[in-house]
Amino acid sequence: TNSYLLTGTGDGTVFWYTNAADALPFAAGNSVNSTQSPVNNNFYAGLNDLTAKVGPATKNVFSAGGYNQFSPGMIVNTTVPVVLQSARLYIGNPGMITFTATNASGQTVSSVTLKVKATRTTPQAGAAVNDANDVGQVYQLNLTLPAAGTYNINISYGDNATIYRNNGGVTGYPFTAGSFFSITGTNAATTPQAYYYYFYDLMIKSAGCAAVARTAVPVTKPQITSNGNTLTSNFNNGNQWYLNNVLIQGATAQNYQPKVSGTYRVDVTTVAGCISPSADYNFTLPEGESPLTDINLILYPVPTNSVLNLGFELYEKGDLQLSIWNSIGQQVYQNTSAVSVFGKYNSSINTSRMASGNYVLRIRFGSKNYSKKFMIVKG
Repeated sequence: TNSYLLTGTGDGTVFWYTNAADALPFAAGNSVNSTQSPVNNNFYAGLNDLTAKVGPATKNVFSAGGYNQFSPGMIVNTTVPVVLQSARLYIGNPGMITFTATNASGQTVSSVTLKVKATRTTPQAGAAVNDANDVGQVYQLNLTLPAAGTYNINISYGDNATIYRNNGGVTGYPFTAGSFFSITGTNAATTPQAYYYYFYDLMIKSAGCAAVARTAVPVTKPQITSNGNTLTSNFNNGNQWYLNNVLIQGATAQNYQPKVSGTYRVDVTTVAGCISPSADYNFTLPEGESPLTDINLILYPVPTNSVLNLGFELYEKGDLQLSIWNSIGQQVYQNTSAVSVFGKYNSSINTSRMASGNYVLRIRFGSKNYSKKFMIVKG
C-alpha cells in the first residue's frame, strides 16, 4: 500500500479531498500521512471549507418525545475547530433560551442566547406532548468549538420557554460528519443514549474564513533523469539508489554515476518515514563512444516535431541498430538492420507519437557506439 505525505499551509485548517467536488474530506491537517490513493495523480486541498449536516433531520426520525424545560444537554467531539452554525429547534412555548458550550475542563468556550417563538401549534408552558404538526424553525447558533476535543452543549432558560427532545426510539449514536465531528451522546443522568436533545438538522462548518476554491495538489513521485553518465533524483534528500533491485551501499546522494549497465531505481524516504520508489530506469553504460565525425552524423530538423531525419556514412558491413531514449531512461524507439552497401545512409524516424522533451539518438554499428541529443517540440 502506498503512503503519501500531504503538506499545506494556511490560516486555519487544511482539508484534503480525493476529488475537487467531494462533500467531505478524507483527512485534515497541515501535515498528514495517508494511504488514500490520488485520482489522476492529484489530491485537492481546501482551507477552512468543511461543511456538513449532522444528526437527525427532524424530531420525527425517532418515535417519541415532548416539550419542557429539560436540563441535560448533548455531548459532541471534534477533531478540528468547528462552528455549530445552525439547527432546527422545536419550541413549545416562547421565551429566551441560552446554549453554552463547555470544554472537558468545564470552561465556557462559546454561548448564544436566542429569543425563540413557539412552533408548537398550541403554545404551552411546562410539560407538553408531541405536536405532530410542529415543523420547527431553523435558528442561527454560531457556537464556536475552538480546538479539537470533547464538549458539552448545555441549556438554560430565561423564562417560560420550552423545547422539544426525543425520549423514545432513539438509535444511531454516534452521529458523524466523516472523522471530523460527532454527536456522541447526552449528559443525562440515567440511560443517556436513550435521549436526543434539541439540535435537529445541525449544520456545522470549519472555523475561520473558507478559501474560495480548492487547489489541485499533484503527487510528486520520485523520478530519475540522466545527463550523460549521471543519474539524478528529483528529491534533494532521503535518496537510496538500487541496481537490479539490490541496494547500493552508500549511494544516498541526489546524483549517482553508474559503474555498470542495468536497471536503476531510487527510493525516497520522507521526513515522516514514508518510502516512495521511483519507476525503474534502464541505463546503458556507453561502451567507449566513438566521435560523431567518424560517420559524419547529421540530424534535422532540430528541434523536430513529427519526423526526425538522419544521415551518416558507413564504410564497412555490419549490423546497425538505431534507438531513441527519453529523459527518464525509457527506450521509445528501436530498429535493427543489416548494412551491406557502403556509403551514405539516410533514414527518417516518425516522432509524432513522442511527447515534447529531450531525447538521445543512439547508433550502434558493429562494436562502435554513437549518440546525439535532440529535442522534440510539439506545436
